[in-house]
Amino acid sequence: MLSPEVQRQMLKRVQVMAGVTEAARSRELGDLMAGLFEHVTTSTTKAEAESAMIVIRCMVDALFEQLLRSEESEANASPSNSATSVPGLSTATCLRFISTLSGIAPDAVGAHSEVLGTYLKMTEASEEDTLHYVLTIFSNVLLSIPHPSAQFLGSLESDLISILSSSPQSILTLAVPCLCTLVDKITWNYGKLIRLFRSCALQLCHERRMVAGGSRGTQSPKNLMRFIILAGLTCCHFDFDEHRAKHRDHFKGLDEVVETTVPAFMNDLLLFFASSQLPSPVQLAAIQMLGHLYIKQPPLALEPRARAVMDRAFASDSNGHKLQLLRNFYDFLRADARRYATHAKEDRGQAREVDAKALVGDTGKMSEAGVGASLMQTYLDRVIEATFVSSAATLRATGFEVISLVLEQGLAHPLKCVPALIALSTSSDPHIRSKALKLHQDLNSKYASFIHSRDIEGVRKAYEYQVQLRGQAEYVVGYDHCSEARETAGRP
Repeated sequence: MLSPEVQRQMLKRVQVMAGVTEAARSRELGDLMAGLFEHVTTSTTKAEAESAMIVIRCMVDALFEQLLRSEESEANASPSNSATSVPGLSTATCLRFISTLSGIAPDAVGAHSEVLGTYLKMTEASEEDTLHYVLTIFSNVLLSIPHPSAQFLGSLESDLISILSSSPQSILTLAVPCLCTLVDKITWNYGKLIRLFRSCALQLCHERRMVAGGSRGTQSPKNLMRFIILAGLTCCHFDFDEHRAKHRDHFKGLDEVVETTVPAFMNDLLLFFASSQLPSPVQLAAIQMLGHLYIKQPPLALEPRARAVMDRAFASDSNGHKLQLLRNFYDFLRADARRYATHAKEDRGQAREVDAKALVGDTGKMSEAGVGASLMQTYLDRVIEATFVSSAATLRATGFEVISLVLEQGLAHPLKCVPALIALSTSSDPHIRSKALKLHQDLNSKYASFIHSRDIEGVRKAYEYQVQLRGQAEYVVGYDHCSEARETAGRP
């Protein structure tokens, strides 16, 4: 328990950082804040990292103290008169900041985890953000909870299953992985996940038979989307094949539905529901789950049927289909980068031994490593085209993030992206403009001998981009700042 004075001083500092995340609720800012804390705890000297971790633990303790006081204050509808209360730190603000710290100090947050159980019972739409933060916290600290009681684990499992029945998609993408980790690593109640996956799979198989036979499906698009999301996420975050090989008796019910491997079974189902004969919302849900599946099983993304779905999405008039596919690429490339960093770290920590399989290219790591490069070399032109084809800001921003990852990871020749970077450096969005300029400068410093060979195309692309934004060509005028400076300097 911290003293009131320590809490007050700590919370004053926390309030500044929490206010920043409160003012701009974006994933990028959350990642930036988490990256800052990760840097000070991993990329510094051992003594500095230990000191930083002590501060973070104090921040976590102070935030949980404030969380309890905020609950009391909000319940009484009056300000807390405690000496440690800090105005502006509401329950939602505390939880948001705790979720940021939970990935950096899971042990410190895990020690307070039982306090958070009550937030999982929130069902109001206005409480969706709070539920999102709490699920993020549990996802990060679940394996770091010290000596959890059986009652707490049972309640947590029941609450997570209840969330699946009525929560929106954004909540499902957090709740299902959390439930899978809980069952896989802690409770071993495999039957619950088997029943969940089996029921969704049976409904989807029945619907596929109906649609393929020319009949109208029995499920509404909303129900179909929920079945697709639940089955897809469960397949991605729980290794059914590994567990049923070890525990045949527990997985007999699954064998009746899935004759092949579970990822191959789900890939087949999702590709069907991503076809053009299904309603657009169902297609989008299926394409999203294909993205999750390909992160876990990269080689599946190179199959001809998978590429046909991607080709159809890029060729469609729907910005929604293009946006979802771009998000899939973005998430895949980020996961690919994390996977590569993890493998590199593992290799550094191990003694160098000659692997005969690696010499002939017969390893799982190698088969996964080239998937991102293959996809981007195939689809980069269409990614760039989708980035500029519409005035939709979200589509443009997502496409730009994909282009940025391609350049940062060296997945395609940099010249292919130069015209797009020049055009996007004229964007009115300060984030896109500054990042495009930075990327262009980095390319110039690395490839000065040839990077300017497409500058004219870049200027033309910038003009077309601005005409698209303004609507009429007469509103677009270019200026040579160097010429203006020379003219000004020559005047008396």
